[in-house]
Amino acid sequence: MSAASANAMIHAARATGQLICVSAIDLLAPYHASERRRHEDLCSVLRTRHGFPLTLEDFLSAGEEDDRNMVHTIPLEAAELREGDCLLVVNCAYEPTSRPNETDRVDNWFTIAEDSLSFNLVEALA
Repeated sequence: MSAASANAMIHAARATGQLICVSAIDLLAPYHASERRRHEDLCSVLRTRHGFPLTLEDFLSAGEEDDRNMVHTIPLEAAELREGDCLLVVNCAYEPTSRPNETDRVDNWFTIAEDSLSFNLVEALA
């Protein structure tokens, strides 16, 4: 799938209120701070390079009506596709930063390889 097709799909889903973003990890867990930062970096690359209107907030869901203050991520395992639904999977690879600072944590030594972005569409059939 091309980036332009994926972008159009995201815009259309957002316009109709059907955009639901899921993640394989709990982006709000304190022990996933590095993964959350990488996820925010990916959203930033998708916005700047492809015009995708995604942010970390798109991956968050509010609680039920009685508890709107409860916010959580929707796990990938909970994604359910019905006939005609589509799931867009975005993947990327990482490359070493040009000049890592030796005092930085190891997870800051890598950045997204922008030319490695791939978009895969899964569509539910009847």
